[in-house]
Amino acid sequence: MSSQVRQLLTKGVPCSIINADNLFEMEERIMGWNYGLATSTLHKAMRRGDIETAAFAAAFLLKRGGGPDRAWRRVLAFPSEDLSGVGVERVAALFVAYNGGHEDDNLFAAIIYCCNLAALGKTVVDEIENSRKPGRLDRTADELKNAMFARMQQDDLLPVPSYAADVHTGQGTLADWWADVNSAADPSPWREKAMEWHYDDKDKPKPATAKLL
Repeated sequence: MSSQVRQLLTKGVPCSIINADNLFEMEERIMGWNYGLATSTLHKAMRRGDIETAAFAAAFLLKRGGGPDRAWRRVLAFPSEDLSGVGVERVAALFVAYNGGHEDDNLFAAIIYCCNLAALGKTVVDEIENSRKPGRLDRTADELKNAMFARMQQDDLLPVPSYAADVHTGQGTLADWWADVNSAADPSPWREKAMEWHYDDKDKPKPATAKLL
């Protein structure tokens, strides 16, 4: 809970009306974030290869609402949804490892991997991993996790990215979501038909921002 919310609660908010949901609502009004925006940001930041923003969004979900299930759901979906299955074995293996000991390092390692795949491609990522010096540790995932948890503890929150809001968050539109997909992904032969499925109301024109590339 942020210090701003704590201050509100010390000013006479009756304990009987306090629950997890309205705490998160207060958090949203004060800080600009909520778990819907954090979930959207996690996925879209991975799409952009932005490790810091994706990790921050995951830390928000773990510490302030949504929980690990919501974070893992996005990370597990990413290789199939945005990379057509590339990297799915590694991400699945990290999820299995997480279930074995509930170590959050596994989640942050998966986020780093997904970001690198999106930004660099699997061939380059494999080359980087194969070039690691024998006997040298790589504590990037653990240190990234600790840094993001420190930000949560200190209320040092990143600004909500402009791309976070879309139809999934209730604070944007389907056109916002399609515009983000179009800006990040090369069109497949099935994109036009996929858009017809999303925009199945024949009386409603497709928004201009949802045009095909």
